[in-house]
Amino acid sequence: DGSDQTQLTAFEIASDQAYPYERFSMSWSPDEEKIDFNVASYPDVVSQIYSANKDGSGLTQLTNNSPNNFHPAWQPLPVVTVSGRVLTPDNRGLRSAAVTLTDSGGVARTLMTSSLGFYNFDGVTVGNYTISVSSRRFRFSARTLEINDSLAGLDFMGLE
Repeated sequence: DGSDQTQLTAFEIASDQAYPYERFSMSWSPDEEKIDFNVASYPDVVSQIYSANKDGSGLTQLTNNSPNNFHPAWQPLPVVTVSGRVLTPDNRGLRSAAVTLTDSGGVARTLMTSSLGFYNFDGVTVGNYTISVSSRRFRFSARTLEINDSLAGLDFMGLE
């Protein structure tokens, strides 16, 4: 709504400079933690692309003295599928076990296994995750993984 605005950058301009710096375009990272933007100086029309954290910290210049750096854009993070089966100690599928996929930011998704113990997470953004299973009858060891591609056959065996 435009309220509670925060200025993220402050570029110094020499008092004898005839043209101010201008910002043309910006782009938020897919996780909305960083913003990239360009700053152009006139009359030379040299545009540089910068990146900063959403609170303005970590300002980094990404380009250097190229005249055509006008439209920064983030590529969306790839999404993958993570699937497998939850099994009893005697290798039978365990139904209605809760499988939780938690990303490095603490955001968790939980689903229940099928009647044969299968689970399937769609639309998983690549990154680091902890996957845990809970059941009333068995204990399971959680796993921490870096997921860069679809992962099938990630099975969990119950411990008595």
